[in-house]
Amino acid sequence: MKTLNTLSSALVALALSSLVLALAGCGGRSVGTGDAAPKRDKSPGVDIALGIDAPVGGCRDNRQCNASQYCHIGGGCVVTGAKLGECRARPKACPELYSPTCGCDGITYGNPCEAQSKGVNVKRAGACEADPLCSNVACAVIDDCCSCRAYQAKGPPPPSCPATCKTNMCEVRAVAAPYGYCAAGKCLLGSNKDLCRNDGDCRKVDSCCACTSVAIGHKEPICPPVPCAATACAALGLTNLRASCENDRCQLVAN
Repeated sequence: MKTLNTLSSALVALALSSLVLALAGCGGRSVGTGDAAPKRDKSPGVDIALGIDAPVGGCRDNRQCNASQYCHIGGGCVVTGAKLGECRARPKACPELYSPTCGCDGITYGNPCEAQSKGVNVKRAGACEADPLCSNVACAVIDDCCSCRAYQAKGPPPPSCPATCKTNMCEVRAVAAPYGYCAAGKCLLGSNKDLCRNDGDCRKVDSCCACTSVAIGHKEPICPPVPCAATACAALGLTNLRASCENDRCQLVAN
């Protein structure tokens, strides 16, 4: 009996050894499973499947979602604070219901579904209305040795300035590619370099010499080193303006 038990133990040990060798010969994988799935990078904020940086558990804009999705931001156009947006599928079909909706791109859509199908969040209910005070206002820019400012092109032209300088004022004030735009009936100076995608890309500037909006991270126009009695917006009577992304440019608009 003792000899039989010894023989049985030896056979079991031999079988286990054969199994270990078989697994080792398969590269440590279970037989029949094929190649192991490629590893997915679990580093915080990186999604290898999309190939872009993406916040963990949410999104900030459409670039952090795939092509069939959009970054849904409830109750606004811009991610603020710690609350992120959510990647949602873009609707493939929308009801034939006319309910004018202003999208965060400044375009009026037939209803919220139509905006979302284009990957656009809803800014507010109703059409995107233009500022009524600006309907008959055309703005231009004067940039010479004396001034860098916007003015109403339909009014009397500004006085000419002798060409006695080597650098015009817009360059001195660091206003690149200047243009004029209207807000609440007044012409304001903007820069074609202050590009934006949404309102969150812009900030308001109300200094001694500038009442406008610039892109986040950009410097505001340089003012002469002299004190002022009132800021530029207050001097123009424009105290109720906010920064907004209009036609891909940072501007001020009436609240």
